Amino acid sequence: MLLFLSYRTQRVCPDAMLSIGSYVKGTQYGNQRRNLDGFEIVAYAGDAQTDLLAALDAAREGDFEKAEQLHKDASDALIGAHDTQTKLLSQEAGGGEMEMTFIMAHAQDTLMTTMILEKQARFTIDAYKRIAELEAKLA
Repeated sequence: MLLFLSYRTQRVCPDAMLSIGSYVKGTQYGNQRRNLDGFEIVAYAGDAQTDLLAALDAAREGDFEKAEQLHKDASDALIGAHDTQTKLLSQEAGGGEMEMTFIMAHAQDTLMTTMILEKQARFTIDAYKRIAELEAKLA
């Protein structure tokens, strides 16, 4: 059974993750829980990526207030993904056995590429602001 909820779905309906967690507890808890954690990282990071690309579009169009809000939303989502990643790292550091799965590789890849995109988006939004300020001075 494949279950996927985006970070936004979790914000609107937090009980959904509790329901899935209850389902998982009735199955092979360890691997299923890690897979669920992997999907959670992908959901958070995927939402962040969507917001960052929208922020870049908004900045290019000169809507810097929208760009800043989208960037903040993306940063908040990345914190959620990073918190889940840190939980897994702590479990492994504490002696927990961690099997590397395709889901976890995908989660790590999605998180890291989105974290790089977040930094690049910050620079690009700032550059668009500077360009707009210079164009305003020349007008």
